[in-house]
Amino acid sequence: KIKSTYADALPLTINKKTNKIHTTYMQTGTQTGRLSSKDPNLQNIPVKSEVGRKIRKAFIPQKGNLIISFDYSQIELFLLAEFSSDSNLFTAFNENEDIHLKTASLIFGKKIDEVTKDERKVGKTVNFGVLYGQGAFALSEDLNITRGEAATFIEKYFSSYSGVANYIHNIKELCREKGYSTTFWGRKRSIPEINDKNKLQQANGERMALNTTIQGSAADLIKIAMIRIDKKFRELDLKSKLIMQVHDELIFDVLANEKDQVIEVVKEGMESGFDFKLKLKTSMEMGDNWGELH
Repeated sequence: KIKSTYADALPLTINKKTNKIHTTYMQTGTQTGRLSSKDPNLQNIPVKSEVGRKIRKAFIPQKGNLIISFDYSQIELFLLAEFSSDSNLFTAFNENEDIHLKTASLIFGKKIDEVTKDERKVGKTVNFGVLYGQGAFALSEDLNITRGEAATFIEKYFSSYSGVANYIHNIKELCREKGYSTTFWGRKRSIPEINDKNKLQQANGERMALNTTIQGSAADLIKIAMIRIDKKFRELDLKSKLIMQVHDELIFDVLANEKDQVIEVVKEGMESGFDFKLKLKTSMEMGDNWGELH
């Protein structure tokens, strides 16, 4: 797949005039409002495999420049903590705790320093499972455990994070009543499925309602940040450029002499001036090519 989709296909998409690859970003390609990329799709080049990283190494900045990426750290869990105001989750983010360790310690009834690597993995899977509206069946498949064990994990999660349980319940009820769900900034998504007589359709609608408030708000957030950053770059007459958006990450082609200024502008644009109680955080990486990041 990597050979046919990237190694063979990418060179064919190089623009004859600019000698660069230009992807097309679509605003309407996803249900949640995230930008999607096509011709070529640069958002799903695998980062975890060695061969995927080799493909990313082919992406280089202008001569003499650096590639710098800024990534929102665990943005969806951050937004869940922010919107639900759950005391355990909120405190974990506020005090910079490892959120997957925290969840593992709560569902296994252990102190944080006693949690094993495998238990942390379970904590991570449960955190994201809840976020995407997974039930016991899907979670049991992901963790390769019985449905009963998965149901117990979910139960323990919701009793530890009761604020999250209330928040999810309220989101679903509101959507049932109105027939739509909204992002933090008020963008609406119509979800008639939530009132369908078919139970599967209903469950699908419930997942969409939660997805809209969390993933949809994350999509809005990064777009607002991109607009702010672009505006500031123009004001300061910076020659560095935002060249890619990959979900919660922005990637820049940066002139060496503008590096410090770019870092300051981007961090400010991504982290400040939002009406949140929690402090947004970004992580930054730089290198001579895209493959050196992560």
